[in-house]
Amino acid sequence: MLGIAAASAGVTWLLVRGGHAVPNEPANHSATAPAPSSATGPAHRPSMPRRPPLAPEQLGQALDRTWQAALAERQAGLPALPAPARVPVGSADWQGEPAQLLPGKLVRPHGIVRYPKAPGRHPLVLLLHGNHGTCRAAEGPDTCSLDPQAACPDDQQRVDTPSGLVWVADELAARGWIAEVVDVTAAVCTPGHKAVMARSDQALAHLRLWQAWQRGTSPPIPADIVAAADLQQVALVGHSTGGDAALQTGAKLAHPAAIGLDSVRLRALLLIAPPDGTRGPVPGVDLGIVLPTCDFDVSPLEGRHLLDRADSTQPGSRLALWLLGGGSHNAFNQSWRDETVDIGQQNCDPDYRLPAETQRAVLGRLTADWLEAARTGAAVPPWLMGQGQLPVAAPVDLRAVVLPAGRR
Repeated sequence: MLGIAAASAGVTWLLVRGGHAVPNEPANHSATAPAPSSATGPAHRPSMPRRPPLAPEQLGQALDRTWQAALAERQAGLPALPAPARVPVGSADWQGEPAQLLPGKLVRPHGIVRYPKAPGRHPLVLLLHGNHGTCRAAEGPDTCSLDPQAACPDDQQRVDTPSGLVWVADELAARGWIAEVVDVTAAVCTPGHKAVMARSDQALAHLRLWQAWQRGTSPPIPADIVAAADLQQVALVGHSTGGDAALQTGAKLAHPAAIGLDSVRLRALLLIAPPDGTRGPVPGVDLGIVLPTCDFDVSPLEGRHLLDRADSTQPGSRLALWLLGGGSHNAFNQSWRDETVDIGQQNCDPDYRLPAETQRAVLGRLTADWLEAARTGAAVPPWLMGQGQLPVAAPVDLRAVVLPAGRR
């Protein structure tokens, strides 16, 4: 077993901002320095006025400055991160006929598709969003309506959770993936395990549709996009509850023929700020986990337990876990507000928290680089192991554990 701070792995996790204290000068109550005992005796240091203690907010600011300077200095000494090759991106959103995708409920399947405008076949990635309120008032947290697919009251705005992950789909499509955000709005207010199963069931339903389209069923998107999707090169990315659902779906795809998906092969998984669903890694599939340290929703960083449960019974797969210092839970979804508004608590210094744009810039590059390495079996890029500059100029504390296949 490998704990989050297991010495056997040679890894130390420091959940602090910098590691540099700013101490006060030692107390010296003498008003003047005592005279030397003799001309040859030891000299005494003259007394210095004692610096007033720093107020808590001043100490936090001093630590932030020290932390940021240390990160900037370290980044400057690492190899530069080259810009990736990118291609133009197209969109092909679709809606299907209502079907019983959830127990006792007819759901109209909906996918938000982004694809690379480039020749050849391309891997397919499904993006699974998390649980969140559907209606937003001027003040207070986002709330769930009795029917998540129904309209909100006149004085409230609709929260479009699926669209909040389109920025990830855009980034992956520019890097050569056909990316689909699976709309599970019908289950966004479903509690607990039911929410996970609803997402997993709909993810599998979407994969069955892609398989059927390639076998001759008329698709709701251009046929050339369908034909370009390589179902032998599939990845799943999930945020929050969607992360737990991605892992659940991956477990089912370990035996694809048994669930009517004989054309599909899962190659990679990435879970972003996931809760702990008590599952372990999927045999033979590389798994990445991103944990933001200022997550006020899944605040105990539950996803770390996946690292604890991983063992040598998972041959041929790598496991990576990244701590994103100052990252928050809701910033990964552009449609969600800061969780300090929705949850009403703050457990990180505001100066330490990452701006949402910076957080997404790191995650976008991390997602594309990890999925490509996992899909192809290539080496994990050095920057994802703390050995290269990050894709942003701002100081960001990204800490990594990357375990090779067979080592737990």
